[in-house]
Amino acid sequence: MIGPQRTTKAIADGLGPEATNLIQALYLLQDNKGEDADHDKKAEWKFRRFQWIAKNCCPDATLLRKVAERRAALVPSPDGKVLKLKIVKDSSLTVGMSTSTLLENGMALLRPWGIPVIAGSSIKGTISSWLSEILIGVLNPTSKERVRILHSSGLWELFGESRKENGADVGFPGRVNFLDALPLNMTLAVDVTTPHYQSWYQKLVAPLGCENPIPVSFLCLQSGSTFQFAYVVEKGTALPDLTAYDTTLSGMDIVERQNPVLFIDQLIRSTAKWHGFGSQTAAGYGRMEKVE
Repeated sequence: MIGPQRTTKAIADGLGPEATNLIQALYLLQDNKGEDADHDKKAEWKFRRFQWIAKNCCPDATLLRKVAERRAALVPSPDGKVLKLKIVKDSSLTVGMSTSTLLENGMALLRPWGIPVIAGSSIKGTISSWLSEILIGVLNPTSKERVRILHSSGLWELFGESRKENGADVGFPGRVNFLDALPLNMTLAVDVTTPHYQSWYQKLVAPLGCENPIPVSFLCLQSGSTFQFAYVVEKGTALPDLTAYDTTLSGMDIVERQNPVLFIDQLIRSTAKWHGFGSQTAAGYGRMEKVE
């Protein structure tokens, strides 16, 4: 396992200043040439470093295939399913962008290989959130509204809930186990977001429009990159009667009403098409389509 350590020690251990493992490149082996520069020069330095990482640190195709094959072997049939989703044209994917690194913005990576990963817990949260929006018919409902609609529809058992009574944890993990989504093929790129109203975001003061915006660079996976999604449904799981939501669900490409394995498959594809996975989904990131 590759753990955080001081840059000087990592270089002394023979890893070299230009490591090609994403974990090393993002978390261990950055020079400090831009640390004492002004904002504009520091932003330019970070962008160049991200460009070097995107060009030189993309995981080997054979490694991606073998890791994905090992994960797929964990999925039993017919209680589980493996599906492939490809990032659509004009979209990108970034995951774990808020992870702190030596370049500020990071990426969720599978150790020790340094492979970008969409955590199973993130997939579970994203698709359950999207499902609640479909059932309610409103974007961005409150947490209480999400919980209420999943309970009233009877679908909450698929995803479980976190709840305490009298200080005791009485939550339920859910009847579907979502495995981490792993890339089958990928191309790294660098993108930039430019917050124009930093004082508004950080201090909750009125946005005046006279600030000097600082570009923020981050890594992403380009369109055409393909991920393997996998999940397992607990034996004996049944879907509730969804007649009341039939039109709404069908309108978002979810037509299965009997088989929970197929229902989750369609829900994942619907989420990938209409909502997206990962960070920056409101800006169009994370849109995917199934690879037949």
